[in-house]
Amino acid sequence: SAGIYITNTGTNANNVFQLNDIHDAVSGTTGNPRYGIFAEDNSGTVLQIKDNNIYNISSKEVALGVSGSIGNGQTITGNSIFNTGAGTTTNAFTGIEVIGMLTSGHTITGNYIGGTSALGGTAGTPWNNAVITTFIGINVTSNLTTQSAISGNIIRNLNLSNTTAAIFTGISFIGNVLCENNAIGDATNNAFGLTINSSAAAGSGTNNAIKVSSGGSAVNTIIRNNTIRYITHNATTTVGGVCRLQGIVI
Repeated sequence: SAGIYITNTGTNANNVFQLNDIHDAVSGTTGNPRYGIFAEDNSGTVLQIKDNNIYNISSKEVALGVSGSIGNGQTITGNSIFNTGAGTTTNAFTGIEVIGMLTSGHTITGNYIGGTSALGGTAGTPWNNAVITTFIGINVTSNLTTQSAISGNIIRNLNLSNTTAAIFTGISFIGNVLCENNAIGDATNNAFGLTINSSAAAGSGTNNAIKVSSGGSAVNTIIRNNTIRYITHNATTTVGGVCRLQGIVI
């Protein structure tokens, strides 16, 4: 289920979704949508997703593309992604995802991910979640043709308290990408920070603020002026286990 569903039929060029509240049901049929905004693979789909409140979604808040043939130049800007504590999430959660290995030139800027209300919520009131075992704030795959921009996004005010394993990645990408002026945690206030519980047995649990994903290329990539601060990592290991918290990984 999805709040907004864009099919792979025809051309969906330059459609704008702006100033919407997309969330769980509040009367009648109850439950949480799997997706907030979902677009199937279609090279003719070019969307502008701007200034929306998208919250209480169980799996992926914004998901454009499945196997890489979404159109060039997707724009996702000024959205607030959060959870008020209503309903449930799945084990794997992603805030914003653009799967475009055949495309490029995407813009993901000025989005907030975290908290219990818009714009990253209130200090000291994090999005508490004991279910999520894999959390990805922003995930972008693109080709090497035209640079995509991931800039000015804020991922903060989260408490991932799954005691079995909580694996966190703030921003993940492949391709020709400018990644700048993002904040993972908070620049000035620990009350807006992140708390991650991580555990590992005979393997490893690795948490990353910014990561160039494995299995892809990073060419002409620029990573600059990002803030990674006020992240609390509670690690539990047994024999042979390793838990890591890493800032920037290429």
